Amino acid sequence: MQARASHRIESLLDAAAAAIDAGGYETLTTQIVAERAGASIGTVYRYFPDRLAVIRGLAERNTERLLVKVDEVFAQELPEWKLYFRGLIDAFATLLKTEPGFRAVRTGDHIEFADGRARTRVTDDLVERLWERVSTQFGLDDNSGNRESIRVAAVLAIGLTYSAFSAFPGGDNSLLNAARRHSELEAAPAFS
Repeated sequence: MQARASHRIESLLDAAAAAIDAGGYETLTTQIVAERAGASIGTVYRYFPDRLAVIRGLAERNTERLLVKVDEVFAQELPEWKLYFRGLIDAFATLLKTEPGFRAVRTGDHIEFADGRARTRVTDDLVERLWERVSTQFGLDDNSGNRESIRVAAVLAIGLTYSAFSAFPGGDNSLLNAARRHSELEAAPAFS
């Protein structure tokens, strides 16, 4: 039963992602999700009470997929700290290019949820994972200057990478290159 429910949820989210890619998340309805998934509207409501719940579900799935990719990068022992930043940017860029619905919904960071606030947890989590990796491997002190340099660099890298795909489905290479360069400049003080 649980495997079947999980499969049904995935198919509904796949349908939502395809619909969002076709028309944007503003036009998404539960009826469109049902039609694209070949399911009844009752099936959609069984798992998602409204269209915003579908978008939240897609944001959660996108977050899980992003964290898997980022953790694969951070699990490696790369020879230079810059390679972790590049890996973070590349993980985002890959999903923005290839994962249906990711470009519009991302990790839900720009969508207001029921509490009226956009989510920042994902960015905070990524910054913490990056800090743990580079501070441990390269022996950085846990002082506010080092941690802040890493945080600013990571937030800059994430923001520029998102911007590179906001108007260009294939990504704007000049912005992606800027994400790499500027994140490395911002992080450099921690490694000096």
